[in-house]
Amino acid sequence: MRSSADSSLWRHRDFRLYWAGQASDVLGSSPSSVAISLVAVVSLHATTWEAAVLAAVHKTSPLLFSLPAGAWCDRVRKRPLMMATSLISAAATASIPPAAS
Repeated sequence: MRSSADSSLWRHRDFRLYWAGQASDVLGSSPSSVAISLVAVVSLHATTWEAAVLAAVHKTSPLLFSLPAGAWCDRVRKRPLMMATSLISAAATASIPPAAS
């Protein structure tokens, strides 16, 4: 029987890379939900209604796209897909400040 130290996921390089990538993705995208609304209100002078619509779109898009996207993602290789979606998300977030000016 193996001990828990021998079967630890932290011993696997692929898991450590996955964990680091996901952690950096979450740390980068979590503040954007607040920052995008803040930029809309402060810089673009959005009304309360416009800020509420922006927040609603931000929250409902995963509900609308997760089921079809999940079915499609099951048919492709996972690692390139995860890397591509993280890069697209970073590029979309980075495009906000130039678009606001």
